[in-house]
Amino acid sequence: MPELRVHAGRHYAIQFHYALPDDAWCVELSEAVPAPAAWAEIPSAETHLPGVAFLVAVIPDEDPDLEPTVHIHSHDEHVIPLRDHALVHGARG
Repeated sequence: MPELRVHAGRHYAIQFHYALPDDAWCVELSEAVPAPAAWAEIPSAETHLPGVAFLVAVIPDEDPDLEPTVHIHSHDEHVIPLRDHALVHGARG
């Protein structure tokens, strides 16, 4: 079940799931899209649904040699090891 949030007037969805083929936890961030208009008549129906993920964090669970990564989805796909991301942004390990 996604967590739907609003920030600066924009709707976002955060989803957590376990990817069995990769033995890893995934956290996906997407811009939420409006739910179908027909849902407006359904009590307690969601007003927004997750869109296509634009940022995915992959946290390996089983293999200690694999490092967490951040995937930035765009035309020129980027995969950044979390350690490198932390160094770029001044975090110390």
